[in-house]
Amino acid sequence: MAINIADRVKETSVTNGTGSVTLGGAVTGYQSFATIGNGNECYYTIVNVAVATEWEVGIGTYTSVGTLLSRNTVLASSNTGALVSFSAGNKEVFVTYPAEQAVTQSGLLLDIGTDPNQIPLNQFLGTMAYQDSIAVNIGGGTLTNVTSSGYSIQPAVSAITTAGSTTLTVEQIQTLINTVTQTAAVTLVLPTGTLTDAGVLNGLSAVRTALRWTVINLGSASGAVTMSGGTGHTYVGNATVAIATSARFKTVKTATNTFVTFRIA
Repeated sequence: MAINIADRVKETSVTNGTGSVTLGGAVTGYQSFATIGNGNECYYTIVNVAVATEWEVGIGTYTSVGTLLSRNTVLASSNTGALVSFSAGNKEVFVTYPAEQAVTQSGLLLDIGTDPNQIPLNQFLGTMAYQDSIAVNIGGGTLTNVTSSGYSIQPAVSAITTAGSTTLTVEQIQTLINTVTQTAAVTLVLPTGTLTDAGVLNGLSAVRTALRWTVINLGSASGAVTMSGGTGHTYVGNATVAIATSARFKTVKTATNTFVTFRIA
């Protein structure tokens, strides 16, 4: 059965107890539950007009024969979340959208989007600047893990100008292109697995998530580049990027806080 939601659906009832509610007709200015459709479920609220402390919010099924609304699941109520045994008196029965079922970006349902392969909400993504077929730019940088034949938005190229040993940042890897301009030898150390995981989709990326990036050596004299692994981040392949050459890499998440970067060209 489908859960249907409709605007301005409210009827009266004089049903007592904990059973199904017999609907007595639409309140003036409102629709009847017939708009929900026979056999379909909906979110409902029942309020005892005569005894205002009696109320119930739940999921029920509308049946056109007898104009009944069953009370299948109680989501909240004046009876500590259980079925309410309504006293005598007029009731108002209307379609609602319970807070417990609402999808929001803060407050309720904070677990949505915290597991790999789920679509995170904005409180996990940060402020989203743009999204295309290849990249998603989030507060922490750009995640690239989808291959497409279309275009992509290239972030500003990262220029590395320091000689000696330099630890790459996750942001530099996610710029996709890094240039090195030095006359002396340079060692590029990969960021730790923990830092890499935190920097790629705020730690929510799935295992086997991968991104490709490039180092271009524009140095001269003794400016060869040597690649090196970091803690929890293994390097595989030829470690030397000679002067006037480039190298392409693929960084793959193999476990939480654990990555392997492969030289692929």
